[in-house]
Amino acid sequence: AAIKLLYEYALPPDRGLLPQIKRYSPNQLRDNSDMLAAILEFFLDLCDEGQLEAVSFFWPQLCHIHMQMLPPRGVEEMIRVELMEDFLLTVATRYSVHLALDLVWGLTADLEESLSSSNCHPTSRIRRFAVLRFVSELESLLFDFEGGWGGGGVSLNGMLSPSDHQAGQLRGAMSILQLYRRFGSHYLTRSVRLEKLKAEAQEALGEYPSSIEESSQVRADIAKNAAYFSSHISFARKLGDIAEKLRFMDVSKRSKVLEL
Repeated sequence: AAIKLLYEYALPPDRGLLPQIKRYSPNQLRDNSDMLAAILEFFLDLCDEGQLEAVSFFWPQLCHIHMQMLPPRGVEEMIRVELMEDFLLTVATRYSVHLALDLVWGLTADLEESLSSSNCHPTSRIRRFAVLRFVSELESLLFDFEGGWGGGGVSLNGMLSPSDHQAGQLRGAMSILQLYRRFGSHYLTRSVRLEKLKAEAQEALGEYPSSIEESSQVRADIAKNAAYFSSHISFARKLGDIAEKLRFMDVSKRSKVLEL
């Protein structure tokens, strides 16, 4: 029932390839976003209560709903996407690095199709830049990069290669976006993205929200998750490269090649 409600509030029936025409009143917008937030908070409650397997079971559907929401084409859709991405980032970085890997593999598969195939589906081509941004944000939070930005090198594997000037422009644009997020009115009560922004603001003022022992443990957990994430991405890519190398090779010759 929760997944059905999430689908209805995350993807209203008027969404399609054409520009959005329907506009909500402020009260309708608040009601819709509050309902979507309540559904996502329910899934976070399951994680907190030790029922991560329930969320894991529906994870592919949740990720697919997110991709269907991209790219946002107005304020209403942007608010819904921000809430959905807040949820995905929080689960992937706080509760399960395995789900983070599943999320990245799904997104990068969509990216590879949209960037390398001229016959890809139009929706994949339209959302590719939003997907690039989200994957970079996910990796940035998982690796605890300052400002929640700067990642993507591990997950994207060269799909995002900006020049120094472009990287500076991207960081400036993300700083503005993070400022809006920091003082926005639509967010989840448990948000890794918002918590990081608040913690960095406090540190800039010389205030440290946790003790040295807690900070050390947090940094150790981040380093462990980042290493696990990076090693699995690298291992899976190497397996893919081997499979691609063997794909057009005669079966009788494959075992000898693998021994080399």
